[in-house]
Amino acid sequence: MEEKLGKKLESFKLRPRGHGEHLGVNRQKQEGKSYVTVPILGGILSNASMLRLAELAERYGRPEVRFTCFQNLILLDIEDRELSQLKKELRSLGFDVEGYPHSWTTIACAANFCPKGLENTKKRTLEIIKQLESRFGERLRSIDLSIATSGCVSGCARHVLAGIGLQGVAAAKGGRFTPGYNLYLGGGLAYTPSFGRAVAVAIHADQAKECVENILSAYFEHRNEGESLRDFCGRHSVDQLSSMALGKFG
Repeated sequence: MEEKLGKKLESFKLRPRGHGEHLGVNRQKQEGKSYVTVPILGGILSNASMLRLAELAERYGRPEVRFTCFQNLILLDIEDRELSQLKKELRSLGFDVEGYPHSWTTIACAANFCPKGLENTKKRTLEIIKQLESRFGERLRSIDLSIATSGCVSGCARHVLAGIGLQGVAAAKGGRFTPGYNLYLGGGLAYTPSFGRAVAVAIHADQAKECVENILSAYFEHRNEGESLRDFCGRHSVDQLSSMALGKFG
């Protein structure tokens, strides 16, 4: 084609994109209206909270809700003048639509209701998030962090497509098998799709939060300016990432 045209064609550059989830409050096409994506961290939603969210949908907007592939919930047709009060009511229920971005991009499968799951992945994921927020605080607002925890090889939480993925396995301990995880890093879609790489295998379930914390600690300490977690993982070898996860990198 270039020979026929007599000139060199420029390569089309895809715009960088992140996880693609809708975070917090976003404007609708209809004037004066917005939709609110409520973060359901780890997909944990009680019956009582579910009913209260349904009531809020009826009171403030359209009497229906929608769900995202990140296990979050969307309230539609909210009048802009009602947003402030709706945010207050959501916060009183434990849903902060101005919270950490990873609140929308952290998911876990329903292993506690599945015969294949080795342990309660939702509870484990919440434990990891609390540890990260306690350790890193406001620094987490500046990064594109996605965490996905699957309870088995079926991978229902899409752990290989997350920046940090955990897959439930059986781990040996004292001559017996106990719940454990394989740790995957660097997965994602968008402009450079890739599967996460397994950097630690059959770690004990109780070690999971420590390994994830170690990875983020190494990232904050050794990243280049403006470098995403995914790109950081991409420029390090599996052995290097394994050392980071186990706290031996330095």
